[in-house]
Amino acid sequence: MAYQGKTALITGGISGIGKNVAVALQEQGATVLLADINENASLLKGLNESRADSAFYYKVDVTDWDQQVGLFKFAIEKLKRVDYVFANAGIVETTFLAYTSPTQVEFTKPDLRTIDVNLVGALYTSNLAAQVFRTQEVVDGFRGKIILTGSVASFSAIPHMPLYTASKHAIAGVVRSLAPQLGAENITVNAVCPNVTRTALVPQEVFDIFESQGTITPNETVTNVFHTFLGESKVNGALKSMIARLHEDISLRARMLLSQAK
Repeated sequence: MAYQGKTALITGGISGIGKNVAVALQEQGATVLLADINENASLLKGLNESRADSAFYYKVDVTDWDQQVGLFKFAIEKLKRVDYVFANAGIVETTFLAYTSPTQVEFTKPDLRTIDVNLVGALYTSNLAAQVFRTQEVVDGFRGKIILTGSVASFSAIPHMPLYTASKHAIAGVVRSLAPQLGAENITVNAVCPNVTRTALVPQEVFDIFESQGTITPNETVTNVFHTFLGESKVNGALKSMIARLHEDISLRARMLLSQAK
């Protein structure tokens, strides 16, 4: 098996992209730690029934530094060595510009949770991963590998989604800036940047609209791209996209549904 004896910590590992990556790695021999604010007992049970003690769960709010420190301490205790860290936890757009009336006299504070989860959370995860990796011996050429989840929004702006776009643009900058420094320490940093993928975060009607526009990236395709950064791969500082741009003509219905998804 490709990842026999390897370990992986995956934030947002209970559903969507994180879950798919966790299952794929576990099936190929890795021990996985699923970190998420939500729980999925059946997923954990199923993984451990197929191979005992191959999957662990840790409840964490990635926007909280102390909780992430607890997560990495748990990882060291349970996994001993951490080979791969996936900074994957994310949410969709929150309200940046609230609708106001001409007579409004009070200011409305924007909801910046998208930045907190998608960017601050990913920075905390990447920072802690680097600190752990620096304490580890080089094995098969590496101390460890950090893989972030970007988006097609890492390259192009998504209309009416400024916070999500900003967070994913920032992920691209983090990878490009951090990779040379950590690469010199036998640590790689890369990002997978898919187009729209089906997750539980958004009403399925939205995905039906995007699929009709040809902008859905199959989950299997996304998972396969993650594999290209693992194992013996020496790739560092890369942003791998599946589709070069998002369809610019997002329908009004899709925009409304995305703005309502929390």
